Amino acid sequence: MKFKSRHIVCCLGATVMFAACGGSVGDSASSTNTGAKGGTGGKGAGGIGPPTVGADGLPDVRSSDGLRALSRREYVESVNRLLKVRPDAATAPLETLVAGHSKIARSQEIVRGEIEVYYDLGLKAAETAVTALDCKPLTAACARAFVVPFLRRAFREPPAADTQAEYLALLEAPAAGDTIAERLVTMITTALNSPLFLYRQEIGDQGAAITRTLSEHEIATRLAFLAWESQPDDLLLAAADAGKLKNADERESHLKRLLQDPQAKVGLRGFVADWMGLVDPDSRIGAKNATILKDTPADLEGKSFASFEATVDRVLAAGSGAFLGLLSTDTYVADASVVKLLDLGVASTTSAPLTLDTQKRRGVLLHPAVLAAHTGEGGASPFPIGKFVYENLLCGVLGDIPLFPPIDDADLGGKTLRQRLEEATAAPGCQTCHSKISPPGFAFLSYDVVGRHIPNDRNGTPLDTAGTLVLGDKPISFKNAPELSLALATHPVAARCVARRLFRWTFGHFESDLDSSFLQRLENLSVNDGANVASLLTAMVRSEEFARVRRAP
Repeated sequence: MKFKSRHIVCCLGATVMFAACGGSVGDSASSTNTGAKGGTGGKGAGGIGPPTVGADGLPDVRSSDGLRALSRREYVESVNRLLKVRPDAATAPLETLVAGHSKIARSQEIVRGEIEVYYDLGLKAAETAVTALDCKPLTAACARAFVVPFLRRAFREPPAADTQAEYLALLEAPAAGDTIAERLVTMITTALNSPLFLYRQEIGDQGAAITRTLSEHEIATRLAFLAWESQPDDLLLAAADAGKLKNADERESHLKRLLQDPQAKVGLRGFVADWMGLVDPDSRIGAKNATILKDTPADLEGKSFASFEATVDRVLAAGSGAFLGLLSTDTYVADASVVKLLDLGVASTTSAPLTLDTQKRRGVLLHPAVLAAHTGEGGASPFPIGKFVYENLLCGVLGDIPLFPPIDDADLGGKTLRQRLEEATAAPGCQTCHSKISPPGFAFLSYDVVGRHIPNDRNGTPLDTAGTLVLGDKPISFKNAPELSLALATHPVAARCVARRLFRWTFGHFESDLDSSFLQRLENLSVNDGANVASLLTAMVRSEEFARVRRAP
């Protein structure tokens, strides 16, 4: 049966799959990508290659080609919403990271090695879903009644008549399987491998040259993936069918409704994970040195990430909280494994918020999941985490920095680790970058690579974590990382950065001069209300820009 299903998927490829929406497939023969693909956008031979760099130092990706390959989270959530079956996220292809961003549309494509992965995931989901259908026994009439509503939801708009006919024909094709159940599995698998599903379409009207107006269903898709990281629901599709979503009031009404749904937690977690640099699973706790992980629970990585997401849920509270509140929160939600790591003095807990010792820890920057993502395998990593703060929290641009040779803190010649690092980076050529990344990086010296607070070096000397970060006319001075995090939570540069990253997340490209007016309004709003979630999302969704796409010239 599997051979027959694969044969049908390939046969339909010429007419339904890759010709259907103009999607491209690279020539890379790479196998499953379980780690983040490329720091600057490359996917290997035959892929799109890294984007060029603009005058501002950012990758020069300032528009969209109209197609956005689903991210790993979007794929998993979409399949789950369609079939009530959750694929294995660890095996789903992972999006390319571009300058620390995971949603830059023109830097994503599906390469050949990933097609096999999507096929296997789709087949498994289809087989599970068909066994759970209400029709018992499954009849041809029941299967036919399933197809058209399914295609409408999977492709995020009513399927064209010829597309609908080809999928219905699979239910009568001997090559698709010996039984109606097998043929329905083939139909679902084929749909889940179509670019109409694997790519979000934001093509717009064909008459305009560069700036185009999105169709109603494209607006519905953009709105659903912004709020939920998943497919539009039936109410949103119905609004698109009725031609209502080019109206800002209608879009805002649906946004409010979507934010009240439990699925909104997934959408907010996705943006925060992108902001906090948590997309690459290879940087999590499980990738650390075995010596560091000694005496920690085997499930610490999973428990830590669950704690991070539960903390995000609590602070953002279905859109009623503020993104910058994540930097100032004095509570985490954690289970016993994470509580022990944090040394909170609590025997055990379940899902109740735990009050932090704010002299040691405050905000999600000090959460083990975030600390692990920006530190090395087994030692102090002030420069990577300082670079992360400067780029992700302040939207500074540094580009690639040469790897710094490791310093053995057991042989520092009577000096502290910080003193040796400062000496090694004192040259003017080094200070161009290190004046920006060293102060925030040194603030985190008192945390190990899985987030434990260790205030003294191995000689018992208190670690020097104080510093000053120059940010225009409002510098930040701090004694330690909790003070740094609290200062960032109220700093206008951090507020503007959240808005800027939300812009890139929503539209799938970096900003250009054409975006300056809208982006300035969004940033000012973020400064004035502390990056309130509902305010920023509402301003985004109500904007004229939300209903447009700027295609690559």
